[in-house]
Amino acid sequence: MLGAMAETLKALESQLEIDASEILSKYSAHAKSKFGIAMESIVARGGHFQVTTEMARGINIDPVVMGSRGLGGTKWLLLGRVSHEIERKAKLPVIIVS
Repeated sequence: MLGAMAETLKALESQLEIDASEILSKYSAHAKSKFGIAMESIVARGGHFQVTTEMARGINIDPVVMGSRGLGGTKWLLLGRVSHEIERKAKLPVIIVS
């Protein structure tokens, strides 16, 4: 039973990575065609702070550009903290776009 659940979870994770890559590829193509902006996207697993800062340092991203959902109140406490945490703690240049 646990083996089947592990396989299902692995398949789900793989599909999520594929879906995320496809979505980011579409946004990248749109940014290039509409605004002339070259964009590279990376799909990675792990904690948001650790993965983002390690990737940014590893491939020398300067600055890190992140979105903010513009959530207020309780929703911000639960969902909107990622970009702000990275901005405060990463010791990297960060631009937050609303």
